[in-house]
Amino acid sequence: MVKWLIKSTNEIRLETKEDVDIFHQNLEEEAYKRGYNLSAWSETKKEVKEKGEVIGEFYLCKWTYIFDNAKDPVRPFSQVEYSFNDERPF
Repeated sequence: MVKWLIKSTNEIRLETKEDVDIFHQNLEEEAYKRGYNLSAWSETKKEVKEKGEVIGEFYLCKWTYIFDNAKDPVRPFSQVEYSFNDERPF
């Protein structure tokens, strides 16, 4: 049986706007190098409040990769990996 990975949507938390910008650029470069498309990107700033006072913030980032065309796929993907022990922060 051939499995065709068509698209993947992911969401992560990052701590700073600088991290968000670097991460977004890395995603675009990775997609280009590996031959797939970064088709959607969004970032949302969230405030952490305590007793009505803002005590911190973070960012939720969501993106979608498109790997192939569902109607006429050409590249089967046999494995998708997520790395959690990389030395880089993302």
